[in-house]
Amino acid sequence: MPTLHREYPPKLGALVANARRFHEVAWHAGPEKGASNTVRMHTFSGFLTTLFEHHDSTVLLLETGKNDASGFALARVLVETFYRGLWVYLCASDEQVIEIRNGGEPYPRFIDMTQEVDRRLGGTRKLELGRPIWSALNGFTHTGLEQLSRRFNSEGDLVPDYSLEEVLLVLSSGTMLVSTMSQFFCVVSKRKADADLISNSWHALFNEETREHTDQP
Repeated sequence: MPTLHREYPPKLGALVANARRFHEVAWHAGPEKGASNTVRMHTFSGFLTTLFEHHDSTVLLLETGKNDASGFALARVLVETFYRGLWVYLCASDEQVIEIRNGGEPYPRFIDMTQEVDRRLGGTRKLELGRPIWSALNGFTHTGLEQLSRRFNSEGDLVPDYSLEEVLLVLSSGTMLVSTMSQFFCVVSKRKADADLISNSWHALFNEETREHTDQP
């Protein structure tokens, strides 16, 4: 294995711990309680539980300090699971949901998918994903320049070189996706109290921690 390219700093340890704590709260308040067994909701639940698994794997990989490339490769997988799940619930026709359950892929192009989801959730454009971000996510997953350029340090030595700020961003962004999708799941399941529990946990465990670390040099 490559030589450890960074120490395990306290602020990463704190965010890893908070991500795990939040994961447990969101899981028990959300998908573990189940949902109405319509085909659409059942399919959406499948995407949500997949998102939880990818999030858990991301935390595990980033925690080691020597598997950042694999953790970053999962960033696209997290994002794609998030948007596909919301698109299926909000935008797909009944026929498309059945097609997906039978192995088909009637999804629009990814950028178009994010725009459709955003429109269905109020059209604020906050959920639209730009092409540069999507291109970078693809590069991390498919070992493009985004990954290759981080296999060497500033002196050109063959040592992985992922900045702590980048690692924290992947960790916080992945956790935010879990938070958003879990809250939505609870709301459409008519369990507002559980949605509020997840939201409060996110703000208590993660937002405050993120703001604290952003203020540090």
